[in-house]
Amino acid sequence: MSKSPDVPTVGCQYLVNGRIMAVIHVDEELVTLRDLERPYTRTLAVDAMMSEVSHQTIVQYARPPGAGSNALAFLNPQDPQVIAAQRKYRYVEAALKQLGGALPVEATKKLIKQVALEMGDPSPPCYNSLYKWTAHYKKHNCDRFCLLKEQSYLPRGKRLEPKVEAIIREIIAQEYEDITPPTRPSFIHSLIHGQIILMNRLREGYSTRLLKTPSLSTIQRKIKKLCQFTSDQARQGTDYVKKHHHSSELSDEPQELLELAEIDNHLLDIAIIDEKGNLLGKILWWTVIFEIKTRSVIGWELSTTYPCAEKTIRALKKALQAVPGEERRRGKPIYLHSDNGAEFVNATIRHFLDRLNILFNRGPPYTANARARIERFFETFELWLHQQPGTTMSSPAERRYYNSEGEAAFTMASMNRHAEDWIENIYHKKRHRTLNMPPTVAWERAIKNQLPPEKFTAEDLDTLCRVVQSATISAAGRVQFLCLSWYGPDLQEIRSKLKKGQLAICYYNPLDLGEIWVAHPDTPRQPARAYATNPKYQNGLTLTEHDLLHKEFLAAGREFDDSEADVALLLLRRRMAKEYEESRALRRNAKSGENTNLLTDMDLDNLRNMIVPEDTLFGNGEIPTFKVDRL
Repeated sequence: MSKSPDVPTVGCQYLVNGRIMAVIHVDEELVTLRDLERPYTRTLAVDAMMSEVSHQTIVQYARPPGAGSNALAFLNPQDPQVIAAQRKYRYVEAALKQLGGALPVEATKKLIKQVALEMGDPSPPCYNSLYKWTAHYKKHNCDRFCLLKEQSYLPRGKRLEPKVEAIIREIIAQEYEDITPPTRPSFIHSLIHGQIILMNRLREGYSTRLLKTPSLSTIQRKIKKLCQFTSDQARQGTDYVKKHHHSSELSDEPQELLELAEIDNHLLDIAIIDEKGNLLGKILWWTVIFEIKTRSVIGWELSTTYPCAEKTIRALKKALQAVPGEERRRGKPIYLHSDNGAEFVNATIRHFLDRLNILFNRGPPYTANARARIERFFETFELWLHQQPGTTMSSPAERRYYNSEGEAAFTMASMNRHAEDWIENIYHKKRHRTLNMPPTVAWERAIKNQLPPEKFTAEDLDTLCRVVQSATISAAGRVQFLCLSWYGPDLQEIRSKLKKGQLAICYYNPLDLGEIWVAHPDTPRQPARAYATNPKYQNGLTLTEHDLLHKEFLAAGREFDDSEADVALLLLRRRMAKEYEESRALRRNAKSGENTNLLTDMDLDNLRNMIVPEDTLFGNGEIPTFKVDRL
């Protein structure tokens, strides 16, 4: 007969889908497990957990600390249970030493009185109790710690009726777990009491057995047994618990300079104005590339552009571009780590990084602690930013009565200057708590015994970030794609050399759609420049901005309906068809020498058959057939 699996207890570890997870909470309903290596938490019903364990889809990996022995409890000599166990051991030890374990009745009773007198025990045990203690002691190979009373996991006191339990669970879930801030236990008890009174009034008509209201202490105990993770998840949401309920070891530090860099976007807590003093609001986005070994900022881009692939490429170009006199500053990282945002997970970024031979990896979704260093850098910058005019603080509660919009004083250009000044002259030159030195000193020491980092010229970076597109060249010498067009003096010559059905190769830069390169498929390395036909719109335009504007344009066009114009077109065609038939009949009569002013009865009948009556135009829901030879 197989042994039933042990009930999960706090501290047990289980193998779940190949991952080791530890039990962090157990109550009458739920078992909460947390991954040991990644910020992942899972809750299961107790019955479901036991079923999975019995079917071995979830396997116990390790028992809780101290399982198998009660020695851990004896480290606390003031524990009443430990004091009781030591008392039992005194009696058992004396019985085994003096009586050899045989325990004759009279001699044992005399021994109990003697030991009680020595210990000053006012209530010595009876013979049967000492006999049971001794047998239990021998059964566990004379382990003195086995005499500690085992903790009971059975429900305390009387069991509540199932309907009362259901009422308690429902009201606690509604008034405690799903509300911020949570309701007081006394108020929850009043709600439960009121609900039970209502149910008893309904039961009085057909039953004498009424429900009993639980005490306030019972409600308090049930609230204390709730899993804090489950309560916070219901009350604050998934993002909150992933930030406040996780555990992780210290991340490994890179061994070499530029071995690992993190990239992320951050909306700055400050309102800005334009050059004319008009308020623009809190719209500044900062993209930062953070070198991990020295905690240095190697690339960044600050603008009002929403996070996108083009904004990411601008920050990368700043980190990778060769600048005279800065050969040993910044450079190409080996690994680049980011989150799962759309500005990083796209084909444009993937192709750009592949061409640069930068290895790209992403962290788990919704885990800001996977990029803890760059998140900490943003917090450091915000501490300084919250002291500047126009700051919006981190929340309305922090801002209180401060008029951020009225105090806004900086433009995007001025914030770029101030951010660069803060990075180079304050952050990079101030002692970092983790490094115990300024990032500038850490960079100089790390690069002292290695070659200068790899960099690229501005032309090379511009070429590497271009995207290939095939397109036709029109007779007007223009290339059209992405709902845009370009022209160039060399396009007609390229078009004349294209074979039938052959397309030209176009290279465009997603950061600037004002200029493209066009080449013949047989000579792709000899492109010609083509310029925007609408330079006011296309010069400096990014692909993401164009996509958004184009979607808005299409959405605005969908607001108009062509139904009235289509109906008018159909009626116009009907009138023209009628006029055509009348004129043709007149011309036919003129050729036959008859009076053109009169129509024969036969011609009138034919005319009536050929013309669609107006009252039947929409009567049967079909489009009429016009009986004419040509229009």
